[in-house]
Amino acid sequence: MNQSVTQTSPLSQYLRGWQEGSAPDIVAIVKQDPDLPWEEIAAICCVDLKLRFEHGDRRPVEDYLLLFPPLAARDQLLLDLLYAEYVARKNAGENPVWEEFEKRFPHLSHQIERQFSVDELLSWEESKEAYSSTAETITVFRKERKTDDPHPASIGRYPVLAVLDAGGQAIVYRGIHPVLQKEVVIKLGRGASRVSDQQAVLEEGRLLAELDHPNLCRVYDLDFHEGRAFLVLEYIRGQNLHQIASAQKLSPAKAAEVVAAIAQALEHAHKRGIIHQDVKPKNILIDPEGRPRLIDFGLARLRGAWKDDAAENDVISGTIEYMAPEQAQGHNDRITTKTDLFSLGGVLYFLLTGKAPFSGGTASECLSRAAHGNWDAKALEAPGIPPKLAAICKSALSLAPEDRPMTARDIANSLENATRPVDRRWMIVGAAAAIALFVFCLAVFNRADPQVNPKLSGNQKEQPREAGLAGEIKVTAWVGERYVAMPEPAPLRNGSKLRIECEVPANMHAAIVNIASDGAINVLTAVTPAAEPQSLGYPEKHGTAAKLGGNEGTEIFLLLVRPDRPIDAEELQAAFDKSKPWPILPDVSVLELRGKKVKLLQKSRDLTPADQEDPEGDASRKLEVLGKDLMQRYAEVHAIAFKHKR
Repeated sequence: MNQSVTQTSPLSQYLRGWQEGSAPDIVAIVKQDPDLPWEEIAAICCVDLKLRFEHGDRRPVEDYLLLFPPLAARDQLLLDLLYAEYVARKNAGENPVWEEFEKRFPHLSHQIERQFSVDELLSWEESKEAYSSTAETITVFRKERKTDDPHPASIGRYPVLAVLDAGGQAIVYRGIHPVLQKEVVIKLGRGASRVSDQQAVLEEGRLLAELDHPNLCRVYDLDFHEGRAFLVLEYIRGQNLHQIASAQKLSPAKAAEVVAAIAQALEHAHKRGIIHQDVKPKNILIDPEGRPRLIDFGLARLRGAWKDDAAENDVISGTIEYMAPEQAQGHNDRITTKTDLFSLGGVLYFLLTGKAPFSGGTASECLSRAAHGNWDAKALEAPGIPPKLAAICKSALSLAPEDRPMTARDIANSLENATRPVDRRWMIVGAAAAIALFVFCLAVFNRADPQVNPKLSGNQKEQPREAGLAGEIKVTAWVGERYVAMPEPAPLRNGSKLRIECEVPANMHAAIVNIASDGAINVLTAVTPAAEPQSLGYPEKHGTAAKLGGNEGTEIFLLLVRPDRPIDAEELQAAFDKSKPWPILPDVSVLELRGKKVKLLQKSRDLTPADQEDPEGDASRKLEVLGKDLMQRYAEVHAIAFKHKR
């Protein structure tokens, strides 16, 4: 049945006409089906335009709009037609530019520029041919594309030796530094910069020149040549990571080591306000000393200054296979340091699985998958991939930027912790100490006087409560497919699924209390004394969780324990000073109150906010005051405080 439908479809009828040796009448074919969707009509027009071009009948898009006027009001279908003309003209040996199409269809200016930038990106990525003039040369590409730039003898004060690369925004040359007498890479922007923009370009160049990290490529200079900005960078000899890993797969430990080093380099750049936007294995070189070096800073960051048109929101730049969703969608205003973290996760994914996150299929299919963050998570479950590294990779490749790690340093620390070798000598010492302590406690237990512990009689033995849990509160968040204990999942956000658990000593009243970010005090759950230690959890049903909600601020969960009377909410209201709001903790900071003492479980890795000299210290002091007051009323006090984000 499907075959007969295909054979009688309008497009099939149209193609049969060509097979019979003549150009079909597409209007007559379309009229046979009055209900034919406009998407199919546009598809027939695109095929007709392509085939006519191949046979020397070069018809522009406007001819098809005269035949089917409603297509002019359907922007996406019109864009498809324009792109079909663009491709047909390129295949016919022309060199069409998007400015021409913009003049013909000015109401689609931004969409046309975006479509052409995608094509530029796809065609260049697919036509790269790597070559090496010497064994130690860096990644160099030849492209079968004509350039309107003659080979200059020099750019600024730098003599030019050869062309290394050419792209939509810049041409890359190999040159000589006249003072250092060493080879350099020169990236010359294609478009002239407006005079009003040049000071901003120089300021950004100074930022790039401040990058000084052993895992980064150095930026020597930024200047202008005939009105066009150019960067001068260190020329690094070596092979890129893609070449190395393709020849011989790296071990998971080595992969983690390389990615951690690049993460440290990105952290160095991010703290200076610089986002790379094209982190990928081919932009990571392994230098002669074996150090991974991140190259190609500058192009994406300075792109706006290299173009005459400052409207950049709908233009895509980067490498599709490693592109973050917000980048693939063309939302340049949403690009942040988290965009680099996604691409860094893509590099780790490539080293662990042997493929890029968005590889395979046509380039347009890859772009669509990148825009939706649709990568193969099952590939990380292959034998030989450590679960810890897979978890780090999945976190970095999260669709939503807010679900990715906070900083590049977080990724580096996680990778280092995941691959840090265990010193077995200390394991042996620890095991021996534990055995000795167990033997000692057993001897003391056996000598105990029954009158001292009246609960022990006959063959009955008191069931010891789990060490380290009695009188302690445990805050966990549902991350992925498991509960993760604080402080690891900090910060928590609205919608985060939390579970609060603790073990209550025998003969004690106890309650789990929440001091919300808006200052409200709520007794979440409570128990009365029991002859045996008992569990207390919120929500009360085991294994369930509650969603965090409310305002942004500092969130506190308390366990309060005392023997003589229940926990009273009004009493707590009196003990809590609402006149002074809690200092808002930095994102990843987590504090613990145990009795009267406060401990910083996790310190912020961010810069201290300008309006707060020491938010962690202020919150610690306030929590300590609260602890001293509560310890006058309760036998045990334990609390966890953390940042609650919207």
